Formats: sequence, C-alpha cells, structure tokens
Amino acid sequence: MATLNNTPPASPYLLAAALALGGGGEWATRALFLPFDLAAAGALLALAARFLRKPLLPTLIVLVGPAWALNLHRVMAERVMAGFALPALWLAVVAADEDDARAFAASAVLAGAALLSKYNALFVVPVAAAYFLRRGVPRARVAVWCAAALSGLAAWLCWARLAGAGGAASAWSTAARAGEMFWSAPSHTLRSLLAFTGGLSLVGAWWGLRLRPSRAAVLTCGAAAAVLFAPGFDLAPVVRPVDRACGGVLAAGTLVSLWALARGPR
Repeated sequence: MATLNNTPPASPYLLAAALALGGGGEWATRALFLPFDLAAAGALLALAARFLRKPLLPTLIVLVGPAWALNLHRVMAERVMAGFALPALWLAVVAADEDDARAFAASAVLAGAALLSKYNALFVVPVAAAYFLRRGVPRARVAVWCAAALSGLAAWLCWARLAGAGGAASAWSTAARAGEMFWSAPSHTLRSLLAFTGGLSLVGAWWGLRLRPSRAAVLTCGAAAAVLFAPGFDLAPVVRPVDRACGGVLAAGTLVSLWALARGPR
C-alpha cells in the first residue's frame, strides 16, 4: 500500500487502526471515523458563528451540498483532513481575536495533523497566517505558528527523501509529482477549485445572484467557466458531457458569487 498511497501517513494509519478495532466491518469503520465528521461540522458552525448572526442555516447548506454529502462520507483522507483542518482554522480565529495562547498552540498542532493527512491541507497555513496578520498578531509569532504547523510534514518528507527505498521513496516522489502537477496544469487546478467550491453548496454557488451583480458580470463569469471547461483544457482522454456541464455550472456560480462579493452591493 505504501507504494500506491498518494497521501501522507496519518490517514492510512488511522484507517488501519479503525479496521483493527472494528474487525474490518463497514459500519464499525464508518462509526470510528464519525468523530472526524463531527469535528469538521462543529468547527464549521463555530467559524460561521464568529462572523454571522445566524450561522446554522449556511452551515447546514454546506453540509448537505454534493461536495460534502456525496464525497466526504467515505473513508477518505479528505475526511480526516477536514476533521483536523477546520478546527485548526476555528482555533486560529479564536487565538487571534482573543489572544488565547492555548488556542494558538492547539491550532498549530491540528494544522500539522491536517497536513499529515492530506497534502492539500496546505491551504490552512496561508489562510491562518493572513488572519493573524490582519488581527495584528506579531510577525515573529506568526512565523512560529507556521513553522510548528509545517514541521511534522517537513520531517516526514525529509525522512522519505533520506530513506530512499520502498514506501518512503514513494511518498517523496508522490509529493514531488503532486507539486509538479499543480504548476504544470493550472487550468486543471482552477477547474477543481472552482467546481468543488461551488459543489460545497448548490445554494452558495449561486448566492451571488442575490447580491444583484450586473448582467455583464454574470455573462462574463459564465463565458469564463465555459472556456475553462472546454475540451482543449482536458487532462483526461475522455470527459463525459454531464461531468463537463456540471463542473462548468458550479464553476460559473462560484465566479458569480466571488464577483458579487467583491463588487456588488452588500
């Protein structure tokens, strides 16, 4: 498995432990991973409560959206990552707003655990750092937080590089290939980001229309999404029309919402 796995080690080891404790049964394994779902959902609600007067409805809208309800219920690395990453972001906000040293340390630890679960949890680091700086946290302290959050993954990749054989070598090469793909296929990355963001909530994808963006803005966003999902940008040899259309619609909705939030009436 180590030669095939494309994630850091935390998720596979947690899955191995769940299979051992649950005897390999599907329902037992799902139940043992349920705390990650609860942690992610609870942190999402807590984050929303920091910024919204009525946080429950938007949180529920996200939780029943296709990206979450249809995807993250499986025993995947993304599920574990979300169970660490969202609490890390919530605690980072608490630490910055309330000058809470324990929340500051806990958020760094959880961010590190998220990074050891899935490489794309890297998004937590710049988001938290930007919020820290915006709230006036000293730069030196922000640097310490970033170093602590990244230290576990850095140690894992260094060990994988130095070990030079078996699963460790595979881990390093997989991380390297993932990095190369990110830069060599920006159109694919942008497709995934925009479609998944829209897929987190079908309501949220087109929420920007409630802010009444101009017709030109809506048409521009729709055209941009159509171009992005054109066959010329495909990496896979065959993309089904229904997948292309679904991705384009979700991406267009995301672009409309971003446009409206940036320029439209509040």
